[in-house]
This record gives sequence, structure tokens and C-alpha cells, in this order.
Amino acid sequence: MHRSNEIKLGNLKLGGDNPVRIQSMTNTKTSNIKSTIDQIIDLVNGGCEIVRVTTQNIPDSKCIKEIKDELEKRNLMVPIVADVHFNPKVAEIAALYADKVRINPGNYYSSEVNETNLEAISRNLLPLINICKQHDTIIRIGVNHGSLSDRILQEYGDTPLGMVESLMEFVEVFSIHDFHNIVLSVKTSSVPIMIESNLLLVDRLKSKGVFYPIHLGVTEAGGDDEGRIKSALGIGYLLSKGIGDTIRVSLAESPIMELPIARYLACNYGISKSNNFIEKQCIEKIRIPVNEINGPIIISNKTSKYSDYTYESLKSEKIIDSKIIDIVKLDYSDLDYNTLMVRTSADLSSILYNKYIDGVSLSNTLTNDDQNAKILQVILQAMGKRIFNSEYIACPTCGRTNIELVNLLRKVKHHTDSLVGLKIAVMGCIVNGPGEMLGADYGLVGSSKGYLNLYKKGKIVSKRIPQDEAVKALTDLIKLSGDWND
Repeated sequence: MHRSNEIKLGNLKLGGDNPVRIQSMTNTKTSNIKSTIDQIIDLVNGGCEIVRVTTQNIPDSKCIKEIKDELEKRNLMVPIVADVHFNPKVAEIAALYADKVRINPGNYYSSEVNETNLEAISRNLLPLINICKQHDTIIRIGVNHGSLSDRILQEYGDTPLGMVESLMEFVEVFSIHDFHNIVLSVKTSSVPIMIESNLLLVDRLKSKGVFYPIHLGVTEAGGDDEGRIKSALGIGYLLSKGIGDTIRVSLAESPIMELPIARYLACNYGISKSNNFIEKQCIEKIRIPVNEINGPIIISNKTSKYSDYTYESLKSEKIIDSKIIDIVKLDYSDLDYNTLMVRTSADLSSILYNKYIDGVSLSNTLTNDDQNAKILQVILQAMGKRIFNSEYIACPTCGRTNIELVNLLRKVKHHTDSLVGLKIAVMGCIVNGPGEMLGADYGLVGSSKGYLNLYKKGKIVSKRIPQDEAVKALTDLIKLSGDWND
């Protein structure tokens, strides 16, 4: 449980006893003020309470003032967050107008900072701190797994501890300057690492006696079922433990599509709903054949191409060499497919993260056995328990995106989904792309409008590939490397 301090974000209170706040991000160019305002209005109408906008440069920062002025004329008082990378000066200008500025510690490091640490960080941050004090602007310190500094990587490695220590250095600097109007986040595309990092962060905050609000999200979660399930697993787990004050479900789709999942998680898991009921009420003992399946088995009611066994086969077959196992059996009624994905993921997250389970079964009155078993496959793979298909890392679209990411991701999936065990990244731009895809076997990253760079194991193989040639370039590279195993 993380009982955070309450802070004021524009006209909105967050942290403390306030509800979990829902956030999203526009995918328009911020300089296109009309399109950005139109999308903000759509997001607010969909239940979004905090809207983040891409802030790449000083002109973008100044556009925030025009956007907020126009929203105010329409009596729409939604807090606006400036999403800043690389340039501290951009953050300082944005802080004059935005309600909150998101900064990435990895962008504030230099050779000087690496040598002198807190003193140099403090010098770089002090102008921003002073502006935020004058304008009551909140700062979110947002650490991404793929953008840790060289010094942090050398000292702690590419680990949850490294992410938390990177963040805590900035917390210490803000504390030195008596600035406490901050929100914290540690994000990664790996669900288990995202959970571990946030649990570690809460422990570190508690040891320091500080209780800042925490923003939750699984970054680069991807789209479709995989993106929804990854987000529900990570966010659902932490909300159920009383951790999290704001959330964003990051999908490689229109930001409007993020909101139903975020609303469901905030409403159903945002008040420390315990998942212990699974262990107490849903454990069933069954006898199965001794097998060599590495990880929890999937059992369906009737034959499914996605399950390992059916209840019928286990009852009807003569099992000679067998063992008794405990399985988690989930039964739901009247849930549509999308709600079932989110509910099952959030309900299973605690037991999958905290302990080993032998098997799992899912039934629901409105879905069939194939749909149910497929959901379980995606959940088990996202939690690192089994591998069934390729895994995809894909960023949510934003104003920095230079390619048609959603369509490209779907084409990549269509051509590579059968390549079991490969991790493939499709990233919209260079901000988080190269860093967040370091764990991927292969990747495509938008480099300029309509062009992408092709990566293998984090290294560029080919540059400026036209988007309509990108899928072929990717599949050719996979085949050439000997990884085409369908």
C-alpha cells in the first residue's frame, strides 16, 4: 500500500484519497493547434482526466499556451502535460504554460553529470525548479527502462534497481531545493520488470519517508489483445496492492482506444481490491498426465487449438503415469471479449507474479473456448511463464511519430506471428525507440517521415527504408539470420 500525498494539478486533485486519475496522450503534432484541441476534446469526452502533448521544441512549448487558452474559452479545464525529451530548455519554457512537465532523467545526464552526479544534476534542474515554483507547475520524473544513463548502467546495470536509483537521484535534488510538487514513474515494456520496479520504488520512498504520487503504465505495450493484456496485468496488479495515483494504458492505436481499459482498471482495482480470492476460492485439484510442458498448462472445457488439455480428455482417458496439480479456475458470466481480457489479466496478475502455478482454466458465458484459451496464452507469455508466439514491442502513437505505425505493426504481426520466441519491435521515432527496443531481436524505428531504420540486437543494419518496403526488409533479415522457424 502506498498512501501518497495529495497535490493539485490544474483544477484536479490527485494522490491522497482521490480516485485514480486517467491519463492519455495526443498523437497530433502539437503545432497543429486545431487538431490537438479537437483530439483533447474527444479524449475528455471519453473519460480522460489528464492529457499529455508532445513537446519537442520551444515552438511546441509556446503552443501549449494557445491550446490552454482555447480550451478555457470552451470551459474545458483539463490539465495539460508537456512531454519533454532531450532538451532541458524546452521543459523550462513549457513549465510557464503547462500544468505539468514530464522529464526523463536520462536526458539530463552529460559527461559532467556522470562525473559529479548530484551537483551537476542540481545545476541543470534548478532553472526548471524555480519556474515550476513560480507557476505551481508539477514535474513528473519519468524513468524509461530504455533510456538509463551510462553511469547508471555501469553502476546498477539494466535493472529495476537502476531505474529506481536513477529516479531517486532526482527526488533527492528536488528535496534539496524544497520542491515537492512531483509525480514519479518507472516504465518498461516488460510486465514483470514494471511490477518489480514499482514495488522497489515504493520501498525506497517509504525508507526515505516521502510519499509522492505514482503514475503507472506499461510502456511500448503494443496494440490489439497483447497491448491490452500487458497493461491490465501490470497496472491491475499494482492498483490491487494500493499503488498508483494516475494511469495510462499505452496502446499502439488511437489514444481514444486506451480509455475504456483505463476506466475499467481505475474503477474496479483502484481502491486496493485484493486478488487473494483467487487463491482461496478458485483453486481446483486435478489429475493430469506427467508431461514436459515447461510452465503452467492451459485447460479448456472443450477442444481448443490453444489449450493443452480439456476437462473431457482428462476424465475420459486412462492416465497411467500421472500427477495431481492445483490449477486456478476462473469462471465469469456475461463479459464481452475486451472486458474479459482486462478482467482476467488483472485478476490473475497477483498469483502469476507472486508464485508458481501449475495450470489455469478460463470460462465465460459470452466467449468460446478458443477465445478463452488464447487470452490465457497471451497472459502467460506476457508474464514470462511460457512462450507461444512472437512478442511485440510497439510504442503508442504520439506527435513525434513519423510513420503509419498502427498499420505497419499489424502487417509485421501478420507476417511474423508464427515465429515462436522472437521479440520484434516497431517504434515510431528515435526518442524511446532505440533504447526501449534493446531487448528485441529485431526492430523497425521511424527515422524521418515515411522512413525507418532496421535493427538487429540493438544495432542498425539498414537506414532510411521506405515504409512500404519495411516489412519485406525485416522478414528478409530474419530469414538471412536463420531465425525464420515457422
